[in-house]
Amino acid sequence: GILPRKGMAQLLRVAVTSALFTLMALAPAPVLAQKMSAGEEALVIQTFEVTQHARDLFAAGEFDTAERMFREVVDLQRSSPFYSPLSLAAALHNLATTLAELGRLAEAEPLAQEALQLRETNGAVANALVSSLQLLSSIQNDLGQYAQARQLSARAVELGLGGQGVDPASLIRNIAALAYLTASDGDLEGGIALINQVVPMLGDLPPADVARVINTVGRLTSMAGDPARAETYYREAVARSAQLAVSAEWNVADQATVLNNLAALLQQQGRLDEAEVLFTQANAALLASGFTANALRATVLDGLGEVARARGLYREAFAFQSEALTIRLASLPETHPAIGA
Repeated sequence: GILPRKGMAQLLRVAVTSALFTLMALAPAPVLAQKMSAGEEALVIQTFEVTQHARDLFAAGEFDTAERMFREVVDLQRSSPFYSPLSLAAALHNLATTLAELGRLAEAEPLAQEALQLRETNGAVANALVSSLQLLSSIQNDLGQYAQARQLSARAVELGLGGQGVDPASLIRNIAALAYLTASDGDLEGGIALINQVVPMLGDLPPADVARVINTVGRLTSMAGDPARAETYYREAVARSAQLAVSAEWNVADQATVLNNLAALLQQQGRLDEAEVLFTQANAALLASGFTANALRATVLDGLGEVARARGLYREAFAFQSEALTIRLASLPETHPAIGA
């Protein structure tokens, strides 16, 4: 396919980054109202400060350091006598998101599941539940659990339609994510019907989300057998992404995703010089930002390998695709479709 499933995870996970790091805000009021000892108060302040620092690191793309700090927050929450299930859920959610960005999906999945369970059983607000559902959906999508990912995404959309306090822009993003998952799960017509509901609402989205949705429209257009129109959409997504600064809402992996999608389309058409430039840009950006071993970079390396193979440079092709396979073997289960590809 043109759009790597890791790439789609960037769209799926946008609802996560916009709702991240609400650790203290999610603690229920009755717990916060309890009189705290000096030690408990110090622990709460420490937890808050570490979370805020980790949030800044995550936004800057320093995921390794952010992971260590979020893990510290989880440990603090688990051991605290001042225990709040929703605060622990937020800490687990943040850690799972960071691990997923690093490509460590097997570690991220059980943390995301635990966070969702805690939120479901302890009366979390709708927006937090939607965020957890979409995070777990994106992780399971990356792990090749496509039907489960679609079901979770559908639950998130349903909850967003009926829940109070859910950001309308988040709902639009989630419908776009469900459109892709629906098409990828064999219902292209259903996916197109969903995305057609989203396109008229692009004016209600922030610029980063507009680029993501246009990218998704390009993918569905390609799946429908119209590569010329798909290229138009992909180029529009690339142009819009070039105007976006790196932030918590739009990171280097997002940028690399749109570059990769256009490159893959061009490579399939035999336009190797154009494709190589885009693949190389995507790979360099990922390496410079610490995305050295996630599934998106493996997809980019595969693209570079296919360009080299088409030129008869078989040794270079083998080197690129061997590195891609090494990344996948380290981060994906043996049953994942990409392992045997």
